[in-house]
Amino acid sequence: MILLWFLLIPFIGGLLSLSLEKINIKYTRISALITMIILLFLSIYLYYLNINTNNIWIVKYRTIWIDRFGIYINLALDGISLIMVLLTVVLGLLSVICSFKEINKCIGLFYFNLLWIIGSIIGVFLAMDLFLFLFFWEIMIFPMYFIIYMWGNAYKEKIAIKFFIYTQISGLILLITILTLVVSNYYVTGKVIFDYQSLVNTPIGDKLGFILMLGFFISFAIKLPIIPMHNWLPDVMAKTPKYGSLDLIGILIKTAAYGLLRFNLCLFPKQSLLFAPYAMILGIISIYYGAILALSQINIKRLMAYSSISHMGYLLIAIFSSNILSLQGAIMFVISNTLSSAGLIIISGLLYERLNTFDIRFMGGLFGKLGAIPGFALSLTIASLGIPGTGNFIGEFLILLGNFKLYPIITICSSLGLILTAIYSLNLIHKVYYGKTKNKNIKNIFLTLSEVNILSIILLLIFIIGFYPQIIFDISIKSITKIAQTTMFFY
Repeated sequence: MILLWFLLIPFIGGLLSLSLEKINIKYTRISALITMIILLFLSIYLYYLNINTNNIWIVKYRTIWIDRFGIYINLALDGISLIMVLLTVVLGLLSVICSFKEINKCIGLFYFNLLWIIGSIIGVFLAMDLFLFLFFWEIMIFPMYFIIYMWGNAYKEKIAIKFFIYTQISGLILLITILTLVVSNYYVTGKVIFDYQSLVNTPIGDKLGFILMLGFFISFAIKLPIIPMHNWLPDVMAKTPKYGSLDLIGILIKTAAYGLLRFNLCLFPKQSLLFAPYAMILGIISIYYGAILALSQINIKRLMAYSSISHMGYLLIAIFSSNILSLQGAIMFVISNTLSSAGLIIISGLLYERLNTFDIRFMGGLFGKLGAIPGFALSLTIASLGIPGTGNFIGEFLILLGNFKLYPIITICSSLGLILTAIYSLNLIHKVYYGKTKNKNIKNIFLTLSEVNILSIILLLIFIIGFYPQIIFDISIKSITKIAQTTMFFY
């Protein structure tokens, strides 16, 4: 029952926050904060359960939902989903705290949407029924649409519609693919069933299996995003609220990486290996395309969006390498990159509050004039570059090491992309914090205690997993080994 309550709490908290706005706005914020704190304690308890079990699946919950079509409320938690859930809850808690100062209109509705996004993301990570997975995959689109539409910046209506169209295309492809898989299983077994464990064992022809694998891949690649299905991300990043992108980058994107791990590699291991070289080429294109465009950006948030596209190229390469080293690296990379990106997005919001712009051309010479902000920005940028001692370094190192034996040329090409990453990152630091001061109207120089605490927590987590990555490896090793063994059979 703990998984069911873990899933329901953010939805209940969202409804409660919406209702309490009529009584007192403070109660709305407190309700959202308490909801996330409860989820954090439950996440810690689930981590404790993981320590005390030798099973791949830590805890399960299953009950009938729609009997006629073999649809169950089937929830399960393994090491990979536990890591994703922990990351979601931590970022969700930080998002709630960050929004206290930023959101001043329709506060109850904002927290309703935010908590429902978090709830649907958790549902994606726990769902072991493909219909239930699709259900939560689609639910998360609508609250994100309203956050962009109601709390975004200029052209928010147009960008919200663009986001909705892209994500609906992703959902439609996923729906068609899942139904085709279920029907194929029906012709073999005579049963209509959406259960993940049952569908893993469905005998499918090579051609149909490859088409279905492509269906899942395209659906997840849109959300990741990967070239050429990336066009929605820079616009959405630039137009969301100052801290709204924290949810987008940190929570929404990693559901696609999880989908590739859970469905592409496990349902279609043979077809995934056949497609691996092409996926890796797309990854390399994304690495260089994102990095080159990041170099030319004048808007900090658009630069971060293209940086994210570039980083997702490494993640795609790691997933389709499908060996233990690269998959462990992928998990570490997801965690570290998500944390460092979230920290940099917070920094961009803090800069906007003090300078009233995201335009790099109107910045410069800010080092020594913004209190602790430049120090945090430099630390997070260095972490994002993957220096030793950070989780980003461990993730990148394992990805390249795991991939080198099978695909040495691809590994060399992708590793050279790190040079471009260093160039645009250090170029950003130079243009924003050094040189001649271009903006004289700097206000609210010093950080609040909560802002210092949030940025410190993010940095602390990045360095903890960098110096002691075994924490993450111990959680994910059983699930990662199972996935790697599934694909290894077809080498």
